[in-house]
Amino acid sequence: MKIKDEISAMHPRERRRFLKLMGAVLAVPTLPAALRYAFNELAGGEKLANAAIASEGTIFLEFNYRDQVDLMHVFVPPGIAQYPSLKRGVNGEQISLFHDSSELIKSPTTNHYLTPDSAELLPHVDNIAIVDTGEAGIGNVHGHEGGNGMRSPGRLMDGGVSGKKAMYLIDAPVEGANGAGSEKLYTTTPTPATLHNYYQKSLDASLKNGFTFKGISRFKHSVYHYGADLPGAELDRYKSKDSLFSAFPAVAADASLVPTVRLGRQLTPAWCQLPAKPNYSCA
Repeated sequence: MKIKDEISAMHPRERRRFLKLMGAVLAVPTLPAALRYAFNELAGGEKLANAAIASEGTIFLEFNYRDQVDLMHVFVPPGIAQYPSLKRGVNGEQISLFHDSSELIKSPTTNHYLTPDSAELLPHVDNIAIVDTGEAGIGNVHGHEGGNGMRSPGRLMDGGVSGKKAMYLIDAPVEGANGAGSEKLYTTTPTPATLHNYYQKSLDASLKNGFTFKGISRFKHSVYHYGADLPGAELDRYKSKDSLFSAFPAVAADASLVPTVRLGRQLTPAWCQLPAKPNYSCA
């Protein structure tokens, strides 16, 4: 029997009380997504739960590394992991896999191969997708590129001859600088974080704008974020820790949280910032 059928079988007064409580809980903005999904499934089944979760906002984190990253320290392609006669080394056509095959760890449920460096990811590999486009960078300096083909497909260094627009202007560390990875790239496609920023604000226009922290220690190096003229897609750029921290409040107090009374008296969110007091509780 489905759980929603069990709800239907409740006494009307009990069902009303249960649904009222569930509605109050679902209104809590900090309710974990998994719990929110479970309540929606409880009330209306899997279809309703999927539709509800699809309409909610998501958090997008993108990490851009200036220096080269050898992903085989984390995931090893199955073909390489199982190949018996690898040529290992650091030059030419040799494989930069520095763990012996006997050290690799295969997931019991998927075709993922991990190294001792990434063994802690083993419980989570069912929820991880690894995409390697195999596309070489077009940067002038050993693989550095401010807007690579994974993040902005179709980008070119053609000076706009193709009709594409400059994606480097906002993020150029120094006006007109190029080289060392910060080439003058042109594109028509938004980068992932800006596209996510645009889409989330189409769901809720009141959301705070997305941001990117550009902690650049060498002035010519950068990673480009480009909104491709999508309304409101461009991110806020912060280049120092102080500027980033000053953009957000030190304490977030949400008065809309459902209170939980434990000892008969309940403190308001403002009071909860003060030292604990006997016989009071905060929720």
